[in-house]
Amino acid sequence: MVSPDLASIRQPRPFLATVARRLIANHYRRKKIEEAWLDALAAQPEMEHPSPETRLLILEVLEQIDTALDGLPPQVREAFLLAHLQGMRYCDIAERLRVSSSSVKQYLQRANLHCFFALS
Repeated sequence: MVSPDLASIRQPRPFLATVARRLIANHYRRKKIEEAWLDALAAQPEMEHPSPETRLLILEVLEQIDTALDGLPPQVREAFLLAHLQGMRYCDIAERLRVSSSSVKQYLQRANLHCFFALS
């Protein structure tokens, strides 16, 4: 996303409202990702729970992935989240996003590569 030249903003109130809406959306999306991971963790048997240090590292990586996903188009990001957080199959994601299964495959390849390079 390109930052606008603040001097060129003619109507700052709508601009600030848009920024605020996007910040709120990002906050809730990140919270949803963290809650999904913690729910999955809670469903594991007790002996499989990672140490507090490992949990912190995992949450940091999840935040890095979420930040990386911010740079992707909405449908690519949505396909990634549906596949990895909800375990949906390509055909189900395709139906939900109203695209072909091959598009979903391309979206996931793109998102996975994007995350890989963002975490490298």
